[in-house]
Amino acid sequence: MEMIKGIQGHGYYDELVVPIIENTAHERELTDALAEAIEAYPKTTAVLVRNHGIYIWGDSWIHAKTQAECYHYLFDAAIKLYQLGLDWSTPDHGPIKKYGGKTNMSVKAGTVNSNHETEPSRRCIVLDIEGTTTPISFVTDVLFPFARNNVSRHLAAMYETDETQDDIKLLRTQVQSDLEQGIVGAVPIPPDDAGKEEVIAALVANVEAMIKADRKITALKQLQGHIWRTGFQNNELEGVVFEDVPEALQKWHASGIKVTLASYESTRMLHARRVCCVASTVCEYFLLAGKTAIKGTKGCVPFMLYKHTCLTTVTESCMTTVYLPKKVAAKVFEVRLLRSSKGLLFAFCWQCKLTDCSLKQVYIYSSGSRLAQRLLFGYTNYGDLRKYLCGFFDTTVGNKRETKSYVEITESVGVDKPSEILFVTDVYQEAVAAKAAGLEVIISIRPGNGPLPDNHGFKTITSFSDI
Repeated sequence: MEMIKGIQGHGYYDELVVPIIENTAHERELTDALAEAIEAYPKTTAVLVRNHGIYIWGDSWIHAKTQAECYHYLFDAAIKLYQLGLDWSTPDHGPIKKYGGKTNMSVKAGTVNSNHETEPSRRCIVLDIEGTTTPISFVTDVLFPFARNNVSRHLAAMYETDETQDDIKLLRTQVQSDLEQGIVGAVPIPPDDAGKEEVIAALVANVEAMIKADRKITALKQLQGHIWRTGFQNNELEGVVFEDVPEALQKWHASGIKVTLASYESTRMLHARRVCCVASTVCEYFLLAGKTAIKGTKGCVPFMLYKHTCLTTVTESCMTTVYLPKKVAAKVFEVRLLRSSKGLLFAFCWQCKLTDCSLKQVYIYSSGSRLAQRLLFGYTNYGDLRKYLCGFFDTTVGNKRETKSYVEITESVGVDKPSEILFVTDVYQEAVAAKAAGLEVIISIRPGNGPLPDNHGFKTITSFSDI
């Protein structure tokens, strides 16, 4: 469409991809997902938040407004074309054709196999954790017991916090549903006015029953993630992965753009002055990026920061300025406000080219919460492996044994066809569900994994080096 030319970095014949992230209860919780989307799609100037809205940015407020108007037009056109049964993703806007038909909606380059048949290229690898990247025994013999043994201590220590109250609210809803369905082990949770001790005792009883039954439910996984976070941060826990995993992750690590972080102490902030801007709405401060250096700061570019609470009435107390070297400043796209014993720190995110480019974008899909996944890969026996991962999926996208969950993942990672995703798991039922969604599937055979059905029909591996 002609309007695509209005989007920064795109021409009439280019494909416009807008990443979608899941909504959260609090806007500040979108930060990680938004950063992951920008890292995965460095060319984008917008991110959609499902069931909420969209974040759009530009080199100036005028440019940001223009971008917003173009996106609005394109989204409106896409919806109307879809309602008419027309394919909005290709220039000819022909009738929509389903996967598996004789003609697909669009054709991309692929690889040729030994039979001289064209196969779609793998653009993404989605990995299960338990029994695939990590021994089942680590989960069952280390993580689960740690969570079970520390439920009471964690709830008692963190009971008054907003985070724990959110956990309790989620557990109440789940337990009420369990009681109505007659789930074994579910016991009523008394109201808050019954007293903290009674509430915690009932919560502990329910959580222990859920862990014993190995239930894959968000209420349990969210609380476990918060308990494990304390364990990892206090060096009581260390993540374990198979020895072939780090090398494979590095090999598959997505080529192109990588996000780099650097912190600048607030003592570097100098006199405030208004400059041109882009805004990052998930931060406590808006970043306004200047393009010209101020006298007295040779070789540097000013970055004006506004408190988001002051946007309607801007005063000097709402503003501060940080100076960065020109080469760095030209690539900054986000700033985050951090707090430390030294005061306020501003972490600037900028883009840099990777010197060792590889082939794949790698994601994790596990029944454990995204927090738990980040902890496991952030504190492993091989160091921090998160730098090799593009994102994390948990049960908020759906049950791992349901096909619709993999359809959701396909739509989230931005591939043209489900077959461009390779899913690696140790669970036969998950493999069946992913295959039904059109994904390529390999089953991982690791020490301690459960048996597979005879003639299951899937390719198997014993090491990631086999992929």
